[in-house]
Amino acid sequence: MWKEDIKKTKITVEGADVEITKVVLRWKGRKDDTITKVGVLKSGGQTAAKDAPTREATLISVAVQYKILNNAQTATLKVWGYD
Repeated sequence: MWKEDIKKTKITVEGADVEITKVVLRWKGRKDDTITKVGVLKSGGQTAAKDAPTREATLISVAVQYKILNNAQTATLKVWGYD
């Protein structure tokens, strides 16, 4: 069963180390949540979970400003929403 509302979100990275400088979480009916200076995520790593702006909310989109490190060609970033 698909559920739109989530309580928390996090970002994971695979394939290369990545420096994340800015993340913008766009919520339905809520103010955008901007996170700066996230830092370096090692391949296989994840950010700390970020709470939704209310008990549960619908995440519409995510914008991530990042740089792939160590001359790697690609990296996979995944945004997870869960309750």
